[in-house]
Amino acid sequence: MQILHLSPCLWPAWGCGDVALRVWLLARAQARLGHEVRVLTSDCCAPHERTASGTSFEDGVHVTRLRTHHSSSRWLVGLTWPVGFRAALAAQLRDARPDVVHAHELLTWELARAASRLPTSGQLIVSPHTALRTALLAPGILRLWRVAGGTRATRRVDTCLCDTPEDVGAAAALFQQLGVPPPPMVPLALGPTGWPPMAPADATGGAPDAWCRAAEAIVARYARPA
Repeated sequence: MQILHLSPCLWPAWGCGDVALRVWLLARAQARLGHEVRVLTSDCCAPHERTASGTSFEDGVHVTRLRTHHSSSRWLVGLTWPVGFRAALAAQLRDARPDVVHAHELLTWELARAASRLPTSGQLIVSPHTALRTALLAPGILRLWRVAGGTRATRRVDTCLCDTPEDVGAAAALFQQLGVPPPPMVPLALGPTGWPPMAPADATGGAPDAWCRAAEAIVARYARPA
């Protein structure tokens, strides 16, 4: 299966919380299972710190990191602002023709800007992650997100993969706050927090077996989302 992950950050972005490591562990485990996996992300790492931008092939995963307009934008306004995102996404869609686009976090610049580019044939999956536990964007930034295509993108979502059964209601409420009918909600419940346990040490070496099992379960959701 051809899989494209859209994430505002990726390990080793140590200052971005669990999402950066979680996306990396999932992508690497999916590649270990034989899938063609790509990640389109930013160079966001921590306030006033960036990772190296550019394209690389890391542990079987094709990674493209785009330079952000400002290294602290994720902390200042709640969004990353990757330069050249739409052109980079168009290249990924042209070259890889993904069966699934898996977006991580809901209120992101990446998902908003992807709305007009995504083909109607593939699946668009969203994992809200910690977006369920934080407030909406500031009103001015939320308006900008909508203008950039955020509302259109949320209407395009085929399935929302929630971390735990308890998150399903919160995810549905978030879509309603955005004025969009909630898509099918699927709880992962793959561990105590919805995902397998993880630690920074897991980012190197072979993919942990728990994450390979999680990757298998998530790929099954791609193929059979309802």
